Amino acid sequence: MPELAALVPRLREAGLRVLLPAPAPLEPDPLRRARAVDGPATAVGLVERWEPWARTVAAAVPLAGPVLQVTVRGWPRGAEAAAELVDLVGRWCGEVVAVVAAGGALPAARLPDGEAVAWAVLTGGGATVLVSHEGPGPAVRLSSAGARLEASPRGVRWAGGDPLPLQPLPAWVPPAPRGVRAGLVAAAAGLARDDAGAAELGDLLVAAQVLAALRDSARTGALVPVS
Repeated sequence: MPELAALVPRLREAGLRVLLPAPAPLEPDPLRRARAVDGPATAVGLVERWEPWARTVAAAVPLAGPVLQVTVRGWPRGAEAAAELVDLVGRWCGEVVAVVAAGGALPAARLPDGEAVAWAVLTGGGATVLVSHEGPGPAVRLSSAGARLEASPRGVRWAGGDPLPLQPLPAWVPPAPRGVRAGLVAAAAGLARDDAGAAELGDLLVAAQVLAALRDSARTGALVPVS
């Protein structure tokens, strides 16, 4: 909702810290205007980055060198779920620089197990990411030159290896109330601490720009740079 983005500058000018409980709004222009206002930080509920499996992937991928390819199956549909995935890909593989939607010049139409690819992204780190909504999941496979990491909320392991110990939330994150995602509590606690681990408006803007490029790609069938 653009109206929500319009409220953020007013809240910040009033000296208030702001927690957006979900990765929305996802329109680039209102978010650019909101970011231009000086004031206390705004934290965004991009909560998958706080999940133990996602934190474990972030800690493991530097050990194998640059990620070259990522396959994602069973990822939920919808703009907010896509924003969460864009945020994870950026943390694991580098900034998303271009996207292509199904019907365009996809690097591959299907994953190795046969699931149809819905969209794909290219990152500044050189990784190609193929995303499918089909199949059991969510499940992610990250391949580098000499290793492959298999990851899902059920666990993370190097191909052929034992499960890796999952990275817990920081000790300063309090327990989540019933029905509240632990990542949202972590984002709120990070905002209170001025902790860099909490997603900010800049992270949400990146996701909004990627989604806008995906809409352009769906319309034109072309590979669209992210800007």
